[in-house]
Amino acid sequence: MRKAILMGVLLALSASGWAVSVNSLAIEVSVDSAGNAGITENYELAFISPFEENEFSQKAIENSSSIFAWQADYPFFFPHFAEGIDELSQSTIAFDRNAKKITFSYSLKERFATLVEQEQRSDFFVIDDRQLGAFNESGTIVIPENTTIRIVVPQNSEIDVSQIPNNASVAGNSVTLSGIQSNSIAISYRVIKPIAPPGNLLEGISGIYLLLGPIVVLIVAGVYLKRKDIERLVENYLVEHSEIKKTSREEDFDLEFD
Repeated sequence: MRKAILMGVLLALSASGWAVSVNSLAIEVSVDSAGNAGITENYELAFISPFEENEFSQKAIENSSSIFAWQADYPFFFPHFAEGIDELSQSTIAFDRNAKKITFSYSLKERFATLVEQEQRSDFFVIDDRQLGAFNESGTIVIPENTTIRIVVPQNSEIDVSQIPNNASVAGNSVTLSGIQSNSIAISYRVIKPIAPPGNLLEGISGIYLLLGPIVVLIVAGVYLKRKDIERLVENYLVEHSEIKKTSREEDFDLEFD
């Protein structure tokens, strides 16, 4: 009887979604050279019982990649860098039962980083506070200890560390935020443009050949069609100049004898 009651309680908890919790949330944002982003959110889960884990696995199969279905069953699940599903261009959801982890990947329709200035050698971008709206609590940006946000900008970038919070971590072209409370978090960086990409140089040379090719063909075709006229002109030129040379030589040897 006690066992039946316990199972009933567990099932009730399971139905309410209270028996599953998020141990940690790891988010990686990959930003390209135009400011667009692909985002992956990894939810590491904890279950109070095998019953809850089994039910969650079944729900994961039923929900598949439907964001609406996942949100309806589990309030903790949502895209942290979009205010609505209509802001996503594409998304996938997968549950790894062995790792007890949900992987939620999506890309945004709008640019994640804002282009603020362009120069000949570099483009300047900023990722402002509005992108961290999901972590805004009464005007303060709060990123919990169990949440890690890693923002990766293009490889050929330089991050302005002067605007990064002291407890944030900067390594090369990435910024990691975790356990932070701040009134403002802005990430400014510049993308350095290559001087002369080999691909562009080859494309330029190919373009020149494509442009000059038809002209050369027309010239060759014209020469071929007019070859008889050209041969006659050359022959006349040679004959005329040969007669001039012959006359000149005869005049040279035209000696007068008394």
